[in-house]
Amino acid sequence: MPVLAGDLLRRKKEQVFVAGYEIDSTQSAGGSVAAGEDVFNFFGTEDTLADVTVNNGRLSLAVFDKKANNVILDVLTYKDPTNTADRRYNWEEIKDVSVWINRKEPDNLTYNRGSIYKNWLPVPGMTAGDVTGRGTRTFEGNCDVPLEFNQPVRGVKVRLRSGAGTTPNFQAEFDRSFLQIPGAETGIYAIQLFALNEQRVGSVAMPSKFEIEELAMTTSMFSGSGLALNLRQADLKILSWMTHAYVVGIYNRDSGVFPTVRQYGLLESIT
Repeated sequence: MPVLAGDLLRRKKEQVFVAGYEIDSTQSAGGSVAAGEDVFNFFGTEDTLADVTVNNGRLSLAVFDKKANNVILDVLTYKDPTNTADRRYNWEEIKDVSVWINRKEPDNLTYNRGSIYKNWLPVPGMTAGDVTGRGTRTFEGNCDVPLEFNQPVRGVKVRLRSGAGTTPNFQAEFDRSFLQIPGAETGIYAIQLFALNEQRVGSVAMPSKFEIEELAMTTSMFSGSGLALNLRQADLKILSWMTHAYVVGIYNRDSGVFPTVRQYGLLESIT
């Protein structure tokens, strides 16, 4: 059976999100996996034993510079892109963030693939280009080994409320259910789960306090078939308190695409 043009991947069908913010000026995105192959030979046989050790992933993003600002600059320095306060970008303060890429179907109504590069820590790039061209920046760095799914990836930020009980515990509901993560323990509905402790004073680009801790997930943290979150004070190993949670998971592709299905930014103000 011949291969049809419609069966082939079009990169322009992909949407790139950095910590929940769409990077709509992305020119190219290239991921890779760093791995080493070990080959062992034994006396008395011509056969060899081969083993592959996967070490880490790597991601490179090239983006066009916009007239006002590229959101990626804000996110990598933990600033809220929606605020209009003056900014200073100090590239010695780069933070690691997660990047996910969702690929649309030809009709642009649903996604058929989602991939995620967790904990990406890029080397920042300054604007490049000749006098007649458009300015571009290239960000490249290491990350966790990439994961790919046949469902789209989504980030959701929720404000936590106090739950019932004698010890501090925190609860929240999502606007739509996350799906069970394939290959994970039954009852795990997130690829990554972060506890946030943030405080804001007025309209500032960066919260007066923004602390983040990635949590080790357990099945007790999720309920309602991926619709609700239940956390305890004891889940924290670094922070002393949490006001919000940020969840990265997969959702049913039949629900639609961004912006119909909202992606929440990590630095977004959620009250």
